[in-house]
Amino acid sequence: MAQLIFSGWHIVSKVALNRGIPPALFALMRLVIAAPVVLILAGIRDRHIPERRHHPRLFVLGLLGVGGSQGLNVAGLYFTDPINLAVTQPLQPIFTAALCIILGIDRFSAYKAGGIFLSCIGCLLVVVYGSHGASHRNHSHAHNPHANYLLGNALLFGNCLCNSGYLILQRPILGQMPMWTVTAWVLVWGAVPMAAWLAIATYIDGSGMAYNINILYNLGGVSWGALTYGGVMAAGVAMMLTSYGVKHAGATVAASLVPLQPLFSTILAVLLLGIFPAPGQYLGALAIIGGLWVVLWTDSQEPAQPLPPVPVPNSAPREDDEPLLMPGHRRNYSDGSAIGDMSRSMSDIEISVAADRALSEELANRTLPKDDPSQVARRTSR
Repeated sequence: MAQLIFSGWHIVSKVALNRGIPPALFALMRLVIAAPVVLILAGIRDRHIPERRHHPRLFVLGLLGVGGSQGLNVAGLYFTDPINLAVTQPLQPIFTAALCIILGIDRFSAYKAGGIFLSCIGCLLVVVYGSHGASHRNHSHAHNPHANYLLGNALLFGNCLCNSGYLILQRPILGQMPMWTVTAWVLVWGAVPMAAWLAIATYIDGSGMAYNINILYNLGGVSWGALTYGGVMAAGVAMMLTSYGVKHAGATVAASLVPLQPLFSTILAVLLLGIFPAPGQYLGALAIIGGLWVVLWTDSQEPAQPLPPVPVPNSAPREDDEPLLMPGHRRNYSDGSAIGDMSRSMSDIEISVAADRALSEELANRTLPKDDPSQVARRTSR
C-alpha cells in the first residue's frame, strides 16, 4: 500500500511542479500540512513526549528521511519525470544491502557484490538512455521545460541513498519510542532542512519571500490537491506504513517492496500524463530489479547466525586460568608475571580453605550431638 501511495505521489507532484510551484516551496508546504496532523494524532494515540537525549537521533532521521530523501526526491522529479523517478527507486534495497555490509550489519558475499554491480549497470542505463528517450516522448501538458536528466538522476540516486540510511537507523529507535511519535518528530525535524533549502533557493534567485507567498495565494485547486495528497498521504500515511514495516519486518524487507513503484508509476504515467518509458529505461529497470533479486536471494540462502553459548555459572574461564606451560609456548619469567600468577592462585586457594573451615565450624556449633554431656545433665535435672 505504501508503494502505491508513493507512486501516486510521483504523478501528482509532477503535475504541481509543471504548474509553476518551486520544488523547495512544494517540499516545505507538504511538511507544513503533514507534520501538525501526524503530531496531533501521535499525541492522542501515544501520549508520549520524547526525552531530550532522543532528539539528536530524531534530527538525524529527519535529515535523512525527510530532508535528504524527500527533498532530493522532489528536486530530482523537477528535472526528470515520474517514470524516471520510479525506475531509480529499486536502488533503495541495493543501497541498504551495501550499507549493511559496510557497517558490519550484514555479511559480505560475492553474489551480493555481483547483484549490487548489476544494479549499478542498470543505473548507468537509466542515466544514459533516459535523457535520450525523453526527446521522443509525447510533448503534451506533461512536457518538462526544466529537463536535465543527468542532474535529476544524480539527485534521485542521493534520494535512494538517504532513504536507505533512514531505514537502517530507524529501527533501533522504534524499539524505544512509539511509532507514531517517531514519525511525527521526524517530520518536525525534517522541516528544518526543507526551510533552509527554501531560504537558500530564494536568496539565489533573488525573488524574496513575497514571491513565494504570491505563488501560494494564486495556486489553483489542482496544485493544492497535490500538496494535500503529498502531505497527508505520502508524508503521513505512507511514512507510517513504512515505519510499521521496518519495525515488524526489518529494513531489508521493507526496502525490497520498492520495485513495485516502477510498475505502478508507469501505469499511472501512461494513463494520466501520456508519458511512455524509453527503451533504455526498460533495460535499466530490468538490470536494477535483477540485481535486487540476486541480493535478496543471497540473503535468504545465508545461514542464520548461531546464538552465543549460554555461560554456566562459576565455570567461565578467567584470564589467570592460563596454564603455566603450554606446548610450543614459553612463559616469560623475567618480568615476574608467572610468579604473580602463582601468588594469585595460592591466595585463592588459601581463601577458599579458610572459608570452608569457617563454614564447618559454624555448622558444628549449630548442630549438637545427641550424647552431649551438657544436654544429658540438663535432662537429668529436669
